[in-house]
Parts: sequence; C-alpha cells; structure tokens
Amino acid sequence: MIENKNILIIGGSSGIGLALAELLSSRNSVYVASRSSESLSQLKVNHIAYDATSDELDVSQLPDNLHGFVYCPGSINLRPFKGLKTEAFINDFELVDDSRLDIVRRFISFIDIAYANKIKIKFFFEKITPENIYTGDKLDLLWGRCASRLQEMQTSEYLNSKKN
Repeated sequence: MIENKNILIIGGSSGIGLALAELLSSRNSVYVASRSSESLSQLKVNHIAYDATSDELDVSQLPDNLHGFVYCPGSINLRPFKGLKTEAFINDFELVDDSRLDIVRRFISFIDIAYANKIKIKFFFEKITPENIYTGDKLDLLWGRCASRLQEMQTSEYLNSKKN
C-alpha cells in the first residue's frame, strides 16, 4: 500500500477518482481537483475547485513535491477496456486541437514541470505517439518541445534516473 505520499487526483469527486481518494486518503496527503466537493466531506483530502474543461489549476494549493498523479475527469468517454480501440482513445484526445488551446498549454506546462523535476510519468500507449496527441498548429513550437520531452520521459534512461 502506498503511504506518506502526496497524490493529486484530477476528477476525484465521483467514480474511479472518488474510490481512489477513499483508498489513498487514510495513509497519504491527497489533493482532489474537481468541480464539486460534496462527496469528499467525510474524507481527509484537500479539495481544489477545478473544472478540467475550462479552468486553470491553481498549483499554489499543491505541495512542492507530488509523488502520484491520477487523471480521471468526468469529461472523457469511458468504455470497457475489452472494447476500447486506439481510434476511440485518440478521438477522446481530439479536445487538444486549436479550439482548446488552454488545455494544451496546461498540459505542456505540466510536462515541463514534470520534466524539470525528473518526475516519472509512464504512458501506456501502443500506437499513439506524442506527435498525434495535439492536432492543432498554433502551438507547434511548444508542442514540438513537449512531444520531445514526452518521448524522452518514456526511455529507460529517464525512468531510471534519479531526481536532481
């Protein structure tokens, strides 16, 4: 069991996110960023009001070090894994085109922070590459750097490196 860690859960007020908050909050410092907090009242968690589709996350409410990050907002389309096709997963990421520049910029900032702090992030994609996650063109230079970092962050050298 994970203990004494700082964990951020985006979308942790219902469903899988809430179940994780319930499971982890007794032995960890859990930060839940979600639209509502009613379901969290009985838990020992830190709530941050946040709508993943429109808000910018107030990182000043987070600790200096995060040991875990879970992204499960209600704005994605969930399907049984058995029937999940790569194309359907990519379609859920179609939010990251030029019509959603705020989301793209926040994701790039998150990756920049994770990269600078040598935070380990493991993506479990077979056929999806960082280049085809963002489909716009207004942030091509920034996305190019982000995609390069995402690729490097998946290498064994990076995943086995120690934090600065």
